[in-house]
Amino acid sequence: ETNMPRNTNSSSETPYGGHPFPNKLYTLLCQAQEAGDTSIVHWSPCGAGFRVVDQNAFMEHVAPHYWSFRQYSSFVRQLHLYSFRKQNSGPLTGYFVMPGFQRDRPDLIRHMVRYGDKKTRINQGLTGPVQMPAGAAMNTQAPPARMSMRIAAPATTAPTMQFSTMDNVPMRQEPCCSPAFE
Repeated sequence: ETNMPRNTNSSSETPYGGHPFPNKLYTLLCQAQEAGDTSIVHWSPCGAGFRVVDQNAFMEHVAPHYWSFRQYSSFVRQLHLYSFRKQNSGPLTGYFVMPGFQRDRPDLIRHMVRYGDKKTRINQGLTGPVQMPAGAAMNTQAPPARMSMRIAAPATTAPTMQFSTMDNVPMRQEPCCSPAFE
């Protein structure tokens, strides 16, 4: 058994506004950090993403206290519905990243949209993939366009996130998980 604190919120509570899934995920990650237990799941050093270190332990000891699903693939499917993407290269390799989900920024959670929810897409006028904001450039290594983020990478510094969700919520401006953070 893990020593991570358990969620004491009811399944319908959304302390940061928005949908329950990102609220519970944020709470879980903050509680793991406060408990000092990073052996199962933890934030990236700069707080721009998170990693599930031990999938089996996560599904056995952590997820049941927050969600009803029992398969890791169901957890990943939920992440994808909220536009989280697992990074395959760069300083965040292996971390799940979504521009509007950052450590120490619970205020961003209320802007998160569940893209698999057809009713939400229709109500927000989203009939296809979310388009990039005007003037935003997409790096070929970046997540899909519906994440609406731009990564600026000067030759001498690590990438900095400058754009977030379609709501244009400001992002962290410090270098994102450069080797200095590791």
